[in-house]
Amino acid sequence: MQSDDYKLIRREISWLSKIQREVIYLHYYEGKKISYISHALNLPEGTVKWHLYDAKNS
Repeated sequence: MQSDDYKLIRREISWLSKIQREVIYLHYYEGKKISYISHALNLPEGTVKWHLYDAKNS
């Protein structure tokens, strides 16, 4: 049984852009570092950091 918090987080993540969902998943759920995400998604590290910041504020 999923907790209400878990359902709320999943719902809120679904509103993010595809790239933000990928960055959030890799960073928080997979525990990957920004440098790894940057390389894996072929994005500058600053862009990955911005997506994390923007997604948290959304």
